Amino acid sequence: MNLTNQIRILLILFPLFFTTICWGQILNKGLIFADDLNVVAQEKSTNLISVGNDEVRALVVKFDPNKNAHFINNERDTAISVSFWLRPQNIQRHPGAILGEQNVFYFRYLSNKQLQFNLWKRMDIETPAVLTEDQWQHIGFTLNKKGHLNIYFNGDLITRDSIPDDWWKKKEQVVLGKDMYGVGAEGFMDELRIWNKTLTEKEIKEEYNRSGLHPSLTYGLKLYLPLANDCRNLANNKIDMDVTEHITFPKNQKAKESAYFVSGKSYAKVDNITFDAQKTIALWIKPTNNESPLALIGNSDFSFRYLSKTKQLWYSVPMKYGIKSKPSETSDNQWIHVAISLNYNHKIDYYLNGIKIDSQPIESGTGNANTIEIGRSFWNDSYDGNMSEIAIWNRKLSDEEIKEVYNGKLKTLLPDKKTSVAGYLVPALSLMLLAVIFVLQIKRKKSNLNILRNAITNEFPLKNAVYFLQKFRAYNNDGEDISNEFSPTLIRLFALILLYPKVYQRNVSSFELSDILWPDESPVLQKNNRSTNIHRLRTIFKRLSGLDLNYQNKTWQIKIDKTVFIDIESFTTLLQQLNYKSSVHNIKLDNRILTNGFDTLVRLYDDKRLSTLAQKCEEYKEIKDWGNLAYFSKLWLSIDTLSDEAIKLQVNALLHLKQKQKALNAYNAFCQNYALLLNEKYSLNFEKMGDC
Repeated sequence: MNLTNQIRILLILFPLFFTTICWGQILNKGLIFADDLNVVAQEKSTNLISVGNDEVRALVVKFDPNKNAHFINNERDTAISVSFWLRPQNIQRHPGAILGEQNVFYFRYLSNKQLQFNLWKRMDIETPAVLTEDQWQHIGFTLNKKGHLNIYFNGDLITRDSIPDDWWKKKEQVVLGKDMYGVGAEGFMDELRIWNKTLTEKEIKEEYNRSGLHPSLTYGLKLYLPLANDCRNLANNKIDMDVTEHITFPKNQKAKESAYFVSGKSYAKVDNITFDAQKTIALWIKPTNNESPLALIGNSDFSFRYLSKTKQLWYSVPMKYGIKSKPSETSDNQWIHVAISLNYNHKIDYYLNGIKIDSQPIESGTGNANTIEIGRSFWNDSYDGNMSEIAIWNRKLSDEEIKEVYNGKLKTLLPDKKTSVAGYLVPALSLMLLAVIFVLQIKRKKSNLNILRNAITNEFPLKNAVYFLQKFRAYNNDGEDISNEFSPTLIRLFALILLYPKVYQRNVSSFELSDILWPDESPVLQKNNRSTNIHRLRTIFKRLSGLDLNYQNKTWQIKIDKTVFIDIESFTTLLQQLNYKSSVHNIKLDNRILTNGFDTLVRLYDDKRLSTLAQKCEEYKEIKDWGNLAYFSKLWLSIDTLSDEAIKLQVNALLHLKQKQKALNAYNAFCQNYALLLNEKYSLNFEKMGDC
């Protein structure tokens, strides 16, 4: 990419970057609470329980209705805005108080799936029944001095009302998970933020977008039917077809693998599939009937149809309402990807070929049907044509997720697991053959393995130990090599938390972790990546006795017991153990750590190590210990491959040891590397090296 294009890209991206930074500063203005609840729950014993394995948001908290409530100091004045993510459970069994100010107001969910703002002993304000059981939903409300109350759901304003304008004159602590009656919330919470001001609709939407996370497409997937050769469900559950009638699978290598439905005859029935307030349906269709409505999927509770004549998607709840999308520009006689994504009492989004073509308010659903039919509807409409890749979720997918489904990502996550007998037999025979070879060779290799292990054991432990120098290795309490459990990202995360205080004399913050490890990702993806990998690292640490990853004072640190050996933690001690008889000849950090994001940190860390090495080399030169001088100057070059001083010391030491050929080899290797990296010839001749 030439300089002109780089400048052009910068000019395009700078306004966007500047706007993002400014908007982030606007959202942070007036922020009076934004602590990580998961960390708070680890430090205090209340009704907040730390949870580190949530499938969507990783590190979150869970409400324990049987414990005393958690309180937060309240710094609001005459206005307040609150934003959080909630995954409620057992909604229909009882209501739950999510948060409030003791004896001032409470914000609850009700057993009919409504949200309620309760001005204590004075009035209640309810929203429509938007909540979904056991799904993450973003909720917020704003309240100003005049008593104007706005309640938001997934970034949208759903209720606007007013309360008496003297509400703010009494102020108490913010309480989480309970009210004065002891009614406890059940479920999970994440990303709680409280402001001493009223956020605008645009700011709430931005907060929703900022804090939202993108789960795997398999999350909440109830049904996935590729319809390539049969009607098997490849989603990870036990839902299967109950009845299939008159469905055929035409074989045409040039066409999309699909099932063919005949109008009035073909349909498929699926049992044991239920939905709450959210639903997403996506599939490929190639209709042959262009006149009547085509039934895609439905039951006694809903009907999803396609109108070929007007090219519209049609969703209806029998005997209550029907909602049609705007007509589209899609032409007939070709494959079309159709999708709907909805949350009852909120909105329904319509998609054609991955693009949202319409969005409309939607009323409530009805009934508790646990069976769906493909290819016919409650109105006895049917489908005529081909269908392929039917996918149904019990959650509302985002625009980006629908786009990914359209582009075929779901298909890559759920490969066809059907395997023939031959498919099982060949791998089995291969494994048997490998086992025989292994048994024949194990005795011959065992002695070599013992020699290698003994060489390492003479200097370093092989139990409860981690090595970052040269090549990353990790051994658990039993001496098992668990290096493969560390992905490159986990290695970098581990190293970053250890190295940062060595360079900057303080621990690393969450922001710095994200900025170094995932510099090109959005803040939302950064949080998701950070939370997921921190959870994985903590899980592995459980197998290494004496390691503990802690979050204190908004920074990360690893507490290391004396029973654990980590080479970069014990570098000074390590150098004292090494000598020219050692088997270690390279102390460069593992290549997976040497990424662009680590450049500055590693360089500063290496500067400290090089200073120590230079000092040791000077000591050995002073006492004419040529063996150790040759060895430690080589370690120096393993870190700084272009060090002029280090190559001079190494060549001199080898010449004094009467190892002229080794000295010449070291010199030639240095010159080749010098020319390759700097694109110029090294100026000092070998003959003059002995005079240095």
